[in-house]
Amino acid sequence: MSARWDEKNTRKIVRRLVITGTLTMITPARFGGGEGRSASGKVTDMPLARDPVDGTPLLTGASIAGALRSYLREWELGYEKPADDQDGLTLTQTLFGDVLEDRKEPESRESWLIVEDSRATSRDTETRPGVAIDPKSRTAKIKEEGGFLYDMELLEAGTQFPLHIELAIPDNAENQRSLLEGLAIALTGFECGEIGLGTRKRRGLGECEVKDWQVGTFDLRTPPGLIAWLEGGIGTKQTGKPIADLLNVTLPLDQRRRFTMETKFRLDGSLLIRSGSEKPDAPDMVHLKSRRNGTPRPILSGTSLAGALRSRALRIANITAPAQAERLVAEIFGPAEIKQRSQRKKGEEPKASRAVVYEREIANESERVQSRVKIDRFTGGSFPGALFDQQPVMGRKGDTPHLVIKIELRQPEKAHIGLLLHLLKDLWTGDLPLGGEASVGRGRLKGVKATLEFHSPNADERGQWTIISAGVDDVTKTEKLNIKGPREKLEAFAQAVGGVK
Repeated sequence: MSARWDEKNTRKIVRRLVITGTLTMITPARFGGGEGRSASGKVTDMPLARDPVDGTPLLTGASIAGALRSYLREWELGYEKPADDQDGLTLTQTLFGDVLEDRKEPESRESWLIVEDSRATSRDTETRPGVAIDPKSRTAKIKEEGGFLYDMELLEAGTQFPLHIELAIPDNAENQRSLLEGLAIALTGFECGEIGLGTRKRRGLGECEVKDWQVGTFDLRTPPGLIAWLEGGIGTKQTGKPIADLLNVTLPLDQRRRFTMETKFRLDGSLLIRSGSEKPDAPDMVHLKSRRNGTPRPILSGTSLAGALRSRALRIANITAPAQAERLVAEIFGPAEIKQRSQRKKGEEPKASRAVVYEREIANESERVQSRVKIDRFTGGSFPGALFDQQPVMGRKGDTPHLVIKIELRQPEKAHIGLLLHLLKDLWTGDLPLGGEASVGRGRLKGVKATLEFHSPNADERGQWTIISAGVDDVTKTEKLNIKGPREKLEAFAQAVGGVK
């Protein structure tokens, strides 16, 4: 029997890299902690995960590693592609390890990466309300139909987490290249802000980024390097970004297929996404706000935007492809209702939304309190005791757009992109209102500029388009648009909605 530390049984680690950086939340985030109370003692349905010692918000190493692994796998293989179809080990399996059960003798491979838990540098949180919405009527569901009201405790945007990641490097040259390449791709996701953390990351929460990296190298074959690592020193240190340059790696071709749309709008009137207020003298209804740099700012939440888009997408699909409408919309936005396992049909498994809808702040805005009264529909007079105040968001005059809508479609089909273009048209012309009280004219937008891009490893699929409002035609009195990019591709996407199979 060989000794535990026999040379043949060791991993032959010759170097260690210690990568550190500061992760900053761009939008609020929730790292779940079950049910209970928030840090302030308020009872909440979804509190944050906290350190049991002092209550500091906690981001576990498992959450960080899981997000990195998922991003690397998607970059390397593409969305929704199984690793089982690949010959040999993927970069993901090499870096993060795996249990290889498809071999004659199942093999368990250990990860070369060590990701530590991280504690937030601040404890600032906010509570956001939510309600279950019927996607067809865009109204709150009643209790008998599965409706419910809830609130979430979220970390404020701007919250920071110090990251500490360690990579063990063996003496095998080929393995070294694979490990460094895989790590560079995974960390690029944080660098570019393309990795979301926590829950509801496809509805705008958990967007984050790392601006600067520090890489310390420890040569364990030399006494100074080994002692420095054992004592927690900094090793041979490099700083800055991008991370691929620090690791001396050239990133391979990105295998992800995705269509992105980023559009600037002006508010044509007012917008009201209802939210409560803790101030006793506040109006009855105020627009939803989230703290940015310590100041409450009006926002367009990803959940509110996605709900409006889903409802209109279903109406469009019911006209253009009625037989496939429910399936088409479910493929883009996910199932309208998550069924229990016992209620699912054979082979029916819930899938995440292909559409990632981002949360954005509303800029160049003003707020005014409006007094309103409920009208008795029978008499036409005011309803007794039904006077209330509202505080919607209104856009100020000027050239600065008031809000930006960003949407990403992952692994899209032509019909998916076409349906998104129909939604863009309705938003652009003000036909698709956002928020509440659309019946009284709230939530209308005017398009200013749209930037569309199809990212793909296939050069024939790639494309970039820019759509800019150019005023109103004097003769036809319709809006003029300047469109840069291959128009025939956009037309093909739009036409594909009616021919979906």
